[in-house]
Amino acid sequence: MTDNVDQSTLDEFFDDAEDTLSRDANTGEKNCSPAQKFIRRKAALGQLNESLLAELLRSSQVPEFVVGFGQLAELDIETARKIILDHGCEPLAVAYKACSFDRSTFATIEMLTYDGPVREAHEVFELLEVYDRVSVESARRAIRFWRVRLKAAGNDTHWPPRGANKAKLNIPATAEAAG
Repeated sequence: MTDNVDQSTLDEFFDDAEDTLSRDANTGEKNCSPAQKFIRRKAALGQLNESLLAELLRSSQVPEFVVGFGQLAELDIETARKIILDHGCEPLAVAYKACSFDRSTFATIEMLTYDGPVREAHEVFELLEVYDRVSVESARRAIRFWRVRLKAAGNDTHWPPRGANKAKLNIPATAEAAG
């Protein structure tokens, strides 16, 4: 479907949709949780980065991690939470790739957030392959599409987003089946 649409037109559509759907999303400082205040302070100091996210998880500061991840990925807290809690790692891989985070940070965060049985070596390799195969540009488009879709459709949590071109995301067949 998007093959016939000019990329700049598509980008304008996403920008307009995001603006329209998130006008009410901004809350004042007085309505912020302690985790939101902490992350805002770190962002103001220029300390909000992928290293901080890993440290937050290591320190069991999960609410701060979720808020920080959401801010770096430009996602609302609920969407960030859903990405983190997804049983597959595809959403996390795509979001981290969209943020241009390092592969090792992705692996660290994935391991720290994963609560299932111990993964075998080939499973870890497949997860890293998902991260490696998704281009930054494709990941950014997918996250923008997913963000708009979640807001417009009342939190549809399907991954990849319904209507997304899976082939353009280069998601391996084994990872695609997990969503």
